[in-house]
Amino acid sequence: SHHKCDPIGVSQPQPHQQRADQRQPLTQAVVTAAGPVIVTDGNGGLGGTTASRVAARKDSADAASRNHADCCDLTHAFNSEETLPRVIYCCDVEGHWPYFCNFVDLCGNDRLRFVERSDQRNARKAPELELADGWHFVFGGDSCDKGPGSLRFVECMVQFKRKYPERVHLILGNRDINKVRWTAELDQCEIDRLLVVPPVFWLPEKTRLSPLDYVRRVAAEAEGVAESEVSEAMLAKHNTKANKVRYM
Repeated sequence: SHHKCDPIGVSQPQPHQQRADQRQPLTQAVVTAAGPVIVTDGNGGLGGTTASRVAARKDSADAASRNHADCCDLTHAFNSEETLPRVIYCCDVEGHWPYFCNFVDLCGNDRLRFVERSDQRNARKAPELELADGWHFVFGGDSCDKGPGSLRFVECMVQFKRKYPERVHLILGNRDINKVRWTAELDQCEIDRLLVVPPVFWLPEKTRLSPLDYVRRVAAEAEGVAESEVSEAMLAKHNTKANKVRYM
């Protein structure tokens, strides 16, 4: 089914149409809490004699009427205050801490707010968030990289999840998942494998650079020699975790 979703709220199901086969009338599937309810439009195409087509259409109309009533009952139950989930959704902060603070302000204090009521845009450490009862918070991914507040935002989200483990949901985006490699590639045993580590495969072949090529280039610039003159001792000196992060 096709859905639309408000910035704050729950995704609302939208009707869509499908054709079962060439002999059956166009049908409409209305998605409810209990699953799709199929309702025919009564335009014929059932085949057989005239009498059988009339009887089939009457049965189809009766079934459509019952399904419509059931659908209305289910939709009413689904939209009741007791069962309607309340969702706050945010994504693609990408380290822009003031952007996220603006988002919190737009949510309103009755949904999401910082515990400390002062302006948190210039906070030097991650402030604590408070989520109103009955609300869920979903972060859709891409927490870091571009802005100056990556660590503040990530720490804020981790604290938020620990505080509301059942109502805060964190989804990893590509900018989050590609940081998982750090735990392996920054290990000292991996740093020591400088001579055998291949370049990353996802870059264009013409621009691929192995860790060895990068460290050799850094060493040559730092030592004031040509890359062909870089010694093993120079490579060892500049084969550091800091340079590995710069390479990554």
